[in-house]
Amino acid sequence: MSDEVIDISNTLIAKADQLNAVDLTQPLTGKIVNVALNESVEQPLSVWLDSFKQPWKPCKIVRRMLGRLWGTNAAEWKGRMVQLFNDPEVRYGPNKTGGIRISHVSHIDKPRAITLQVGRNKYQEFTINPMAQKTEPSEAVKPIHERCRDAVKCYDECSTNERLTSLDKHIDALIEECSDAQRQLIAKAREAAIARVAS
Repeated sequence: MSDEVIDISNTLIAKADQLNAVDLTQPLTGKIVNVALNESVEQPLSVWLDSFKQPWKPCKIVRRMLGRLWGTNAAEWKGRMVQLFNDPEVRYGPNKTGGIRISHVSHIDKPRAITLQVGRNKYQEFTINPMAQKTEPSEAVKPIHERCRDAVKCYDECSTNERLTSLDKHIDALIEECSDAQRQLIAKAREAAIARVAS
């Protein structure tokens, strides 16, 4: 057997403007770098992690978990750590489609059991484990030059106002880490995207 490793993880990521359950072929750990409310009724919250370029839009069950664990002021969640996984038991209608759940978070000192309603007259207990403050983001975190390159690519492919707004919300935290040359490349790509959307 060859010792060669050809990791196809990046080829499995869904083409979408958010983190999806199918993207999680393994648990994903990351630090929350930004949080924003959306106009969408079904997905009113976007959470950006430093380990994935698209926002995570937690479902109502997970939002309730986070509210119980960390409080409902989502601005205070920035800088905290979370581990996500794809739970294959999550249903959409009659089908088991899988869904994003949380297994660990920082800023709790012991496992927390939370019982939530998951359907009509149906309740489920979830256990969330503490994550040490010193835990590093997952190995999926890309170097800054790769994340800047991805940001330029996202702006190059941007064609709608909604997508542009989503990118702008995410880009602030990234810009702080970029070099002047990288900032200029991102700014140039953003200006082109603005012109393209306006035309």
